[in-house]
Amino acid sequence: VGRGRAFMSEQPLVRPPRLVTAILRRLLRGPLGDEALADLDAEHGRVAERHGRFVATAWYTGHLLLPATWRLARALRGSEGRAALNAWGGVTRASGKAGRRRHLPAVSWIDVKLGLRMLVKYPGLTLVSGFAMAVTIAIAIGVFTMFQDFLLRPVVPLEEGDRIVSLGMLRGERQLTYRQLLHDFEVWEREFESVEELSIWRSHYANVIGPDGAGRMESFAMMSAAGFEVARVPPLLGRPLLEADERPGAAPVVVIGYRDWTDRFRADPDVVGQTIQIGGEAHTIVGVMPEGYGFPVAALRWLPFEDDPQDFAVMETPYRYYAFGRLAEGVSMESAQAELTTINARRAAESPDTHEHIRARVMSYTDAHTGMDNAGGLFIVRITMAVLTLLVLVPFVNVAILIYARTATRVGELSIRNALGAGRGRIVAQLFIEALVLASVSSVAGVALVIYGFEYIDSLLAGVGDGGGMPFWTSRGRDPWAAAYVVSLTLLAALVAGVIPGLKATGGGVQGRLGMAASGTGMRLGGAWTALVVLQVATTVGILPFAASMGWQLIGLGMTRPTFEAESLIAGHLGNPATAVSIAAELDAFGDPEERAAARLRTRLAVEEVVRQLDADGRVAAVTHSSQLPGTLFGGSALYEVQGITPPDERPAHRVAGQMAVAPDFFTVIGVSPTSGRDFDAVDSEAEAPPIIVNQAFVDQILGGANPLGRSIRRYREGDGDPAPWQEIVGVVDNLVLNPTHPERVESRMYTPLDLEAIGHGAFLVVRTPGNAQSFVPELRKIVTGVDPTLVLGLVTQLGDLGGVLNSMIAAGALAFGIVLASGLLLCAAGVFSMMSFSVTQRRREIGVRSALGAMPGQVLRRVLGRSLKQVALGVFAGLVIVWVIPEINADGIIIDASAGPVAFVALVMVIVGLLAAIGPAR
Repeated sequence: VGRGRAFMSEQPLVRPPRLVTAILRRLLRGPLGDEALADLDAEHGRVAERHGRFVATAWYTGHLLLPATWRLARALRGSEGRAALNAWGGVTRASGKAGRRRHLPAVSWIDVKLGLRMLVKYPGLTLVSGFAMAVTIAIAIGVFTMFQDFLLRPVVPLEEGDRIVSLGMLRGERQLTYRQLLHDFEVWEREFESVEELSIWRSHYANVIGPDGAGRMESFAMMSAAGFEVARVPPLLGRPLLEADERPGAAPVVVIGYRDWTDRFRADPDVVGQTIQIGGEAHTIVGVMPEGYGFPVAALRWLPFEDDPQDFAVMETPYRYYAFGRLAEGVSMESAQAELTTINARRAAESPDTHEHIRARVMSYTDAHTGMDNAGGLFIVRITMAVLTLLVLVPFVNVAILIYARTATRVGELSIRNALGAGRGRIVAQLFIEALVLASVSSVAGVALVIYGFEYIDSLLAGVGDGGGMPFWTSRGRDPWAAAYVVSLTLLAALVAGVIPGLKATGGGVQGRLGMAASGTGMRLGGAWTALVVLQVATTVGILPFAASMGWQLIGLGMTRPTFEAESLIAGHLGNPATAVSIAAELDAFGDPEERAAARLRTRLAVEEVVRQLDADGRVAAVTHSSQLPGTLFGGSALYEVQGITPPDERPAHRVAGQMAVAPDFFTVIGVSPTSGRDFDAVDSEAEAPPIIVNQAFVDQILGGANPLGRSIRRYREGDGDPAPWQEIVGVVDNLVLNPTHPERVESRMYTPLDLEAIGHGAFLVVRTPGNAQSFVPELRKIVTGVDPTLVLGLVTQLGDLGGVLNSMIAAGALAFGIVLASGLLLCAAGVFSMMSFSVTQRRREIGVRSALGAMPGQVLRRVLGRSLKQVALGVFAGLVIVWVIPEINADGIIIDASAGPVAFVALVMVIVGLLAAIGPAR
């Protein structure tokens, strides 16, 4: 017996939730409140015994929402009346029996199975609603994950990652981010004590030359050795970088990532000690980092940090640097900021010319890489997230309309349930569970879409070949916050799509409302629901064409193709990273001008030698070079003045989409001849004001088809500065690219002779081969590497694929955008159909009375259709007003407007939907 009692005492009791108990105890104070809680706890045990722990917990928690609980709480605060306690106790006891259904309906597996059966029973509604929910949830989760990972709450997945901080500088009155902090880092290393293991890094690009002699440009993180101490992640093989590796004269070493180890070295366990040629030097591999390690951002390979501040003037470095470290033990970010501010103030006093308007900052590690280092940006992001959440409600409301219309067809079933004892709460709970099942299935599909989307983006970024893809701290939607957001969206969808129709269907007395509905006289939509027809039609007609126009433009950009024969042409950027770290106009401001000039001269001579060798190669038909590739995205638009031509909108200058510098033989190599005028010659690039060749779109859009030859054009400059020199138009060529979706919207382009001096900053090499151009890429890389191992050849692509990875991403985005538009149109059409069909169905008694009084079927049909079409016509009219009010938007060549075709198509679709919705039930 003793052992039995001991055994019994050790069994866990079914206790109510402690948090709920604490809240109730706080509400119901005093002896009578304790008595009420004791009764409630006892009843909780009986409910758990009969229906299980989950139902008991839900029943117990539901008392927080019962009006009786709050009435008792007020009564106990005024006078602890026994009547109030007895009344509340009666509610509590009744809730354990039949009365329980009226206050907190129990949920069982049968309800879930019924919800699954409803999905099968109404396949049309399931497909339309599920598709719309899945797309909506996928968009919301994708945007939330991107904001969460990059902006709002990025988590550094390292040991004590929250104590890793970045150091940065803000410059000028606008407090813009400034990354030329190499000299300041030298001071911080000596004086800043609040941050330990202070480190610095920058991006570096160089050729990795394989055994076949072909080089491929790849990215490196040139990072000081302390960066590995900050990360606290041991190498998988070998060792990390050391301070000794950074000293002048040290042997060249490199640490490689897991992907390089498995792809390039076949996961060789003896890889440490082997060499890899980077640029002109052989580097010894000293370590391999584990899988998933990409510190500091998305690194794949690591080199010792070798930049010496003595080689550059203060704040005149050509690279963007990032400084970071760990907060010292017991030091907060605020105290670290105070110390850094003191150091910065001393620097400003010593060097007012360079540091007078500089503010140094200590920030979260990821803020330096996400741009969220100011309160204004954070506020905008949070507002955007709030607006996104509100927009999510729109499709959910449409689904609620569909479900409400379906509920109208189930009034007989709901009436029987009510007659058998199911109260309003139980019926609403059942509808909520059915909507929850639909929302859960949609959420799973939405999450799958998001995961596939992130994997697709990763594959595209990996295809670029010179980067590591997304930052290492991104969760891609797999973190607890994203999971909580998915659950919240699912519950929100179920509440909007299940509870609202349920409350609407059962309002005004469950039995009376359902009885009227069963007889065909209840469950009317009412003015507010009917107004949604007009609102949905207006929104669809007024907004959807603009969205479709933008999506169609994006599809066109993704499908842009050249108008010339490009199958035998390959192109890639050729240059030296040391001379291509900034735009050409700013290079002379960094470092020693003579060294920069010498580096540019070496690059120019190397490019010319590559061109000479390719010309002599029998496998090459022709070779040329240009500043950009002839794609639709090769340059930003700018304002130009054309002599004798005034812009039609009275602006001071025309907007030309882009300018491109080409070698004299560029058009000949790609197989294009001027349609009028002449081509460039060898002396054009030496002229003080070089001539210009324009495309046909320039002639049509800016000159109105007039002869351009002999006209002068110059870059428009605002203010009183010296105007740009006039340049003469000497030739016209056909448009080099075609947008298949909008062939008439080819952007105006200008072509200038390529200055030979500019080749020192790099150029795009264009090669034509007699056979398969893509097969010549390895040989092209060998030739480039043989001329100069430091000369990098970027991603080489067939010229027919003008945009490469960028166009692929645009096309993928356009496809996703099209899916969103299709779901929006489908859902709006389904919502309008359901509401109008339901409205006509509810007029069955009126139609019967009219028929009994002698009305002919045609008369009744015309009357019913007329009333329905009035709503659609009003919505179409309001949509046309929206189209008329919203102006055309021109975003650097992407013209977003609502042309007559899409507007007429959407309006016709909505009218047909309205007719189909009304004519079926009316017949």
